[in-house]
Amino acid sequence: MLNFLHQNKGEIVVREKKIIDHNGNVIPFSPYQYKTLYDAKDSLSHLLEANAVFVCCHADSEMVSDEFIQKHANAVYQKREESVFLRQLDHDVFCEYVLPYRAGEEKFIDYHQELEKRFRGFVGCLNQDVLLKDKARAINTKLKEILEFDLRSHAQLYEPSVVEVLTVGVGSCNSLTAVTAQTMRYFGIPSAVDECPVWAHRNSGHRWNAFLTENGEWIPFSGAEANPSEFDVISDSTKSPKIYRHTFSSQKSFQPPNVNNENLPPVFKYPNRVDVTHEYVSVSNVEIEIKNSDLRQEQKIAYLAVFNAEQWSIAAWAEIENGKARFANMGNNHIVYLPCFYEKGKVVPAGSPFILKTDEMTFVEIRVDDMYPNINLYCYNKFFDYQWNIGYPSEGNKIELFFWDNEWVSCGICVVKDDKKLIFRNVPKGALYLLKSFDWENTWQRIFTIEDGEQIWF
Repeated sequence: MLNFLHQNKGEIVVREKKIIDHNGNVIPFSPYQYKTLYDAKDSLSHLLEANAVFVCCHADSEMVSDEFIQKHANAVYQKREESVFLRQLDHDVFCEYVLPYRAGEEKFIDYHQELEKRFRGFVGCLNQDVLLKDKARAINTKLKEILEFDLRSHAQLYEPSVVEVLTVGVGSCNSLTAVTAQTMRYFGIPSAVDECPVWAHRNSGHRWNAFLTENGEWIPFSGAEANPSEFDVISDSTKSPKIYRHTFSSQKSFQPPNVNNENLPPVFKYPNRVDVTHEYVSVSNVEIEIKNSDLRQEQKIAYLAVFNAEQWSIAAWAEIENGKARFANMGNNHIVYLPCFYEKGKVVPAGSPFILKTDEMTFVEIRVDDMYPNINLYCYNKFFDYQWNIGYPSEGNKIELFFWDNEWVSCGICVVKDDKKLIFRNVPKGALYLLKSFDWENTWQRIFTIEDGEQIWF
């Protein structure tokens, strides 16, 4: 098992941006100096434009000493000797979710002393007769007292270390889950970071934690935020195309084969992931025909993307065989997918978008089939946060309607009158639609279809 740590540390590289002024000095930057995330991002943007940016690559093979590896392994082995559960735990599970000294792409600093200081006299009270779920709840409750989520964390230049997060007391979901996983592991609880990289019903994605119980069940929770009984990230209303569990070792099957780094979608940059979508949501296997004749012959890999923050974001890949691609374990909660290729940072359509529904054996393609002489729309911007949110236009709003035909094509502009309706003429039927306003930011706008005059949101 010690060899497992030594072998895999050589593959882990953490990237840290540094802003360098004209005199060669590093300009310190902390998003917590600003009132809001937007203020922090604006300031960071100005700094990046006016100065040089240097990316430092911290390889674990250089940053993590053999002495630390030995010390860390000894501490974990001691916990193992004290626990019947850990001694009987599957070897691979132990190596991936108890033994590792890091949980993700966080900067490495020896955190043992910090954890001992923070939890001194606390975890020792939980003897071996206490169930793992009760230990995990107690540790997470303690972390909730120490840490809290801070939106400004999304303007950081790198993923901070466990020590840095505990010192500052705030962090992003990435930071909180990394600290939580390492704390749980350090005290002998198998723990993982699970992730939906891109939602299919709203912007961004999310990370949370899961721990393994004595009966082999992975229990999800929000590290330093919500205990298992309070976990509500995945519900009937959320749309998760894929959920991946982070591993310590590289999983070669996670990345599409024979794809160079330039043509590798961001979600597959880090290969230490395994697919656990089926553990959370209903899934389907989908076989699609690749239809982009201009690229089909030269492409070996196809992707499925979902609409997220005004763009198509890739979530899954499959190899193309005989002009078809079979995608396994895709979330099927009324999710709209776009078959596509990925070329030099760009998503290129490879077929019509389709809806994957839980109650149907096959997917439903979204295709233009006729024209509406005119349509009346009543609302915009429907997405799920803690509830489905909807907006209604006001008189004077200027709004443009688009339909999808391998790109977003304008159907025209409507200036809202006193009846508050959005009226558009000569609109293709059966399409996928998107509304954009000239009066507000469009980041949260959601796609929709029209059925019997009603907007159906995705």
